[in-house]
Amino acid sequence: MMLRVPLSPEDLSTIQHERFYHPQPHIMKRMHILALHHEGENATRISELLGLDRKTTQACLKAYRDGGLATVYEYEQYKRQSELEAYSELIEKEFEKHPPQSINEASDRIETLTGIKRSLTQVRTFLKKKGFKCLKTGSIPSKADPVVQKEFLENTIKPIISGAQKGEHDLYYVDAAHFVLGAFLDYLWSKVRVFVRTPSGRQRYNVLGAYNAITGAMVTVTNMTYINSASVIELLSKLRQLHPGRSIKVVLDNASYQKNYLVRWHAAILDIELIFLPSYSPNLNLIERYWKFVKKKSLYNRFHHNIEAFCAAIDDCVNNGNTKYAEELKTLMNLEFQSFENVQFLAV
Repeated sequence: MMLRVPLSPEDLSTIQHERFYHPQPHIMKRMHILALHHEGENATRISELLGLDRKTTQACLKAYRDGGLATVYEYEQYKRQSELEAYSELIEKEFEKHPPQSINEASDRIETLTGIKRSLTQVRTFLKKKGFKCLKTGSIPSKADPVVQKEFLENTIKPIISGAQKGEHDLYYVDAAHFVLGAFLDYLWSKVRVFVRTPSGRQRYNVLGAYNAITGAMVTVTNMTYINSASVIELLSKLRQLHPGRSIKVVLDNASYQKNYLVRWHAAILDIELIFLPSYSPNLNLIERYWKFVKKKSLYNRFHHNIEAFCAAIDDCVNNGNTKYAEELKTLMNLEFQSFENVQFLAV
């Protein structure tokens, strides 16, 4: 028997307005169902016109019949619950402790845990519903001390950043990058696998950089041999020439060629304060992010036929970072740092 539900004049006026102007699309559809029903269309025809399942249309009409518009606004369609829901807590605890590497692995482990076999699409949907995402693992040096890092960040890094922002001193982060001529491979969206030609030889381009935490300016010393104490002293001298009479603070790691007596002595002569990071703390050195960015922009998926072209690509990225890549670096080089005191470590 065809379901017929009479609409009151007052409700009809509301329905005609809400079918076009209600802010929630699902409510607009329900109002369209009621309006078309009032115009004489049956549930089958309404479903065809609106692209809905017939059960959805009937559920809306029954909701109005049983409780009026208030019920139409509030009712929720019956949704078939996945059998996996009964094992939701078990699966979540297992995957939080031992995250799967792939959906295939997740499917197999769910079947082992519950005896339920589901397609990869269903497993992916279930995991997303539970808040799981495909996230790249991060790394942290095994000898890093999260407590020491946090204390250093709070008591040393944040105060000197605040001072630099107020113009009390110039703040630089220093580190060296060693770029070896070769193929830097990365992912691409393509229909077939793409290959990058690999140049021969193992020539290396060394860049010792100082990144200004406030202005984003880069000061560099480069060579084709190796970075040593003389390179660091040359870089510090460049910083002093750029900021005569200014207070300069330099944050750097504990590499022997940076922390030895000769470097510290020259820093004292130049009146530059050296601030050494805790051991195994690359996450607190802002310039580390910059080097990754340089590789991405100038080296990944690119072929440089000789060392000159290789060096030129790196120099172009470094020298034009504040102009060509200003917007990207603004987000990347924010003054927030990763800490590890409350992170989840992969179970062994």
